[in-house]
Amino acid sequence: MKKIILTTLNSRFTHTSIALRYLYANLHELQESAEILEFSINDAPQTIAQKLLVSKPQIIGIGVYIWNVSEVYELLHVIKKSLLMRRLY
Repeated sequence: MKKIILTTLNSRFTHTSIALRYLYANLHELQESAEILEFSINDAPQTIAQKLLVSKPQIIGIGVYIWNVSEVYELLHVIKKSLLMRRLY
C-alpha cells in the first residue's frame, strides 16, 4: 500500500504532468511509499475517487490547473463523501 498518492486530471490521456514527477523526485526517502496516478478530465469523478482511495493513502496530492479546477473541485467533493460514508459503516 502506498501512503502518498500524487495525482492530477490531465486534459487527455496522452498528456503527462511534469509537476507530479518533480514532486515525486523530491520526495527522496518517501518515494518508496509514493506513487503517481494520472487521470483525464473525461473520467468519472466516482471512478477516480475509488481508484485513489482503494489503497487507503494518508496523503493525496492533487495537481490543480486553471483548466481543471472545476473537475478537481468535484473530485474532492466525491472523495470527502466517500470517506464520510466509510466512517459511518
